[in-house]
Amino acid sequence: MGASSHSSVETDCDNMVINGYTSKFKLHPREEGFDDWEIDDGYWLSIRATGWAYRSYYAQRVGWKIIDGKLYNNYWWMRMGRLPAGCQWGEGLFTSKGYYVGMDLGDDKVLTNCELVQVP
Repeated sequence: MGASSHSSVETDCDNMVINGYTSKFKLHPREEGFDDWEIDDGYWLSIRATGWAYRSYYAQRVGWKIIDGKLYNNYWWMRMGRLPAGCQWGEGLFTSKGYYVGMDLGDDKVLTNCELVQVP
């Protein structure tokens, strides 16, 4: 997962898109088994009220966890039910082409192979 490569009116540069690059996260524990995920660029993985994952400032961070290969966040977990994240092709959805990470995208779009890999 990585940030899109350019900015636009839609602030597309901060939306999380699956594009073949890997992101490095530093996990900061919080309650209920969720962690705040600090991205290696100093931003935080968060979720917009519209359901799209994005790079945010510290104040807008949310907790994340992976269960059985599925990615969850505490914002949707507590407010919308235990829905896992999915991905949707973004051609026409945003300005950059790619698979954008979001919530409540349908069972056929749920991410099922998420994992955290420890790096030295």
